[in-house]
Formats: sequence, structure tokens, C-alpha cells
Amino acid sequence: MIFHRLPRRFRAVTLDLDDTLYDNRPVIARAERLFMEYLTGRFSVLRNFSRAEYGDIRSWLYELDPLLRRDVSLARLEIVKKALTLHGVPEDDAAAGAREALARFVRVRSEFRVPEESIEAVRKIAARIPTAALTNGNVDYEEIGLGGIFRTVVRSGRDVPPKPDRAMFDEAARRLGVRTSDILHVGDDPRTDVRGAVSAGCLSAMFAFLPRFRDTSRCTILPDISLSSLDEVLELTDAYGS
Repeated sequence: MIFHRLPRRFRAVTLDLDDTLYDNRPVIARAERLFMEYLTGRFSVLRNFSRAEYGDIRSWLYELDPLLRRDVSLARLEIVKKALTLHGVPEDDAAAGAREALARFVRVRSEFRVPEESIEAVRKIAARIPTAALTNGNVDYEEIGLGGIFRTVVRSGRDVPPKPDRAMFDEAARRLGVRTSDILHVGDDPRTDVRGAVSAGCLSAMFAFLPRFRDTSRCTILPDISLSSLDEVLELTDAYGS
């Protein structure tokens, strides 16, 4: 554990999920591969559909509706719906097909279990201090072993812009009944987690599940604290939690 600024007391903890509690990269790579296989196999009009075409439709929709970037599930739904309608599928059928495809993606994207050491650490943290999860993603946290642990889970969406916007931290503070300055946020990403938390007035602790991504040289703003394990959050809670 390294302190980059003087520590202060906190009353709640928020935790990022992807790449903080587990290595998300192989999970999302598999999910994206199976998703494309599903689209080209399930819908005959998309049998030649490519990742490049998917990206083109996404860019187009983001230009038409910039707020779509805030909600990864809604964006995926709208991209598939547009792909189907562009290939001649009626609007209602395309909407139903897109809902089916999104459900499939979330299910496949959640076909893993968080490592037991992470689950145990989060359970201990949540037993000592109000704890919430903050995620820009759409993993089913209950399916991956994190059900019944968090006081609340805050997801980004059209009304709650994703990290690093402060809206997610403000929403977490509201739900937990504290101020953002009372929150210790733990996450791996230098921009969305560290910069986001510091900008929102939270204490920021940087921790990545994989050790090679814990290097703070990637940060344009240093976190308040660098962690080498989730158990150190317990140490911080014992020392500075209230």
C-alpha cells in the first residue's frame, strides 16, 4: 500500500467490477466472439455480417444520439435492431430479435465466476462498511458470484453518465446516504476510476486484479492510495473507516 496523499476518514466504499475484482479481458473477448457467431447463425439476413459493419452502425448511431454511449446495453440493442432493419427485417421483428440477442450477450458475458479471493474480500469489506458497486458495464453481478453482497449497484445509463463523469459517484453517495467526500472508491482504470473519483471529491484507491496493471505511471492524476491487494481495503477501513 502506498499513500500518494494524506489519508482521511471515509464512511463508505465503492468498488469497480471489471478488471478490479477479476480479469475481464478474456471474458469480454469470448462474449464478443460468441455474440457475432450468434448473430450470423441466428438471423439469415446477417449471415455475412461483420465486426466492421457492426462498428460502422455503432458509429452512425452514436452520431445520431450521443447519449447512447452512456448505456452499453441499450447501444447494443439499438445496433442489432438497426442491422436487422437495414437488411430488410420489419421493425417489430427487428426489435424482438435485438432483445433476444442482448439477453444472449449478457448471459454469455456473465458465464464465469469471480475468483473466491475477491468474493471473500468484498464480503469482508461489505460486512464492515456500506459498500456499493459502480460499473459502466452490463455483467450480471448475481450470476458471477456477487449477489447479496453490495448495498446497491450503480450502473451507467442515459440518466447516469458513465465514469469518469461524477454522476455515478453522486448517485452512489445518494443511495448510501453519504457525501462523495465520504467515499473511498476502488478501481483499476486511471481515467474512469482514478480521475473520476478524484474529480467527484472521493478518496481514490487504485487496484487492478492483474498486478501488471497496477502501475500508477499510467495515471495523469495520481490516486490517493495505490493498493497491492483487496485485503488492504480492509486495513484502510479499520484505520480510517467510520
